[in-house]
Amino acid sequence: MDNQSNKLTKQLELENGGPLEWKTYAFLLAGKDRQILTKGGLLYIVQGTLIFEDFESDRPIYRIISTTRTPYKKTKKTASLDSITLFKEISRRDALKILRGKRTLAQVTTPGRFKRFLDRTVHAVQFNDGTVWFCEMYDTKNLEDYINPRREYESI
Repeated sequence: MDNQSNKLTKQLELENGGPLEWKTYAFLLAGKDRQILTKGGLLYIVQGTLIFEDFESDRPIYRIISTTRTPYKKTKKTASLDSITLFKEISRRDALKILRGKRTLAQVTTPGRFKRFLDRTVHAVQFNDGTVWFCEMYDTKNLEDYINPRREYESI
């Protein structure tokens, strides 16, 4: 890790009260006002809590084209690992259908090889309050080790 990554890691550990046990870059898909929003950020685990947090970025393209951007609003979602009731791989297309209300999570299946070839994979993480996070993750290695083994899994 470079110095900037180390600073960010230390900052997150201070803010969340413990070491980052697992982390990956992820895109969180969410529905709002009949629109699908995609936010890139860090998905990580600290002391039994799953956290998604995005960060403001200053993209050079905005300076070049001089567009007026809406003010940045931070997104930080947290949930206890113990509250996870389902961890399921689905296609991105199915995630979008669920967010648009055209399907339910129970109606979609884990994508096979052909569907994986045609579409990206998203992980649906459902919690005991019924909420679902749809995360397209850069790396899922060892994530299932942190989720309670009594949960229902539908992944490879």
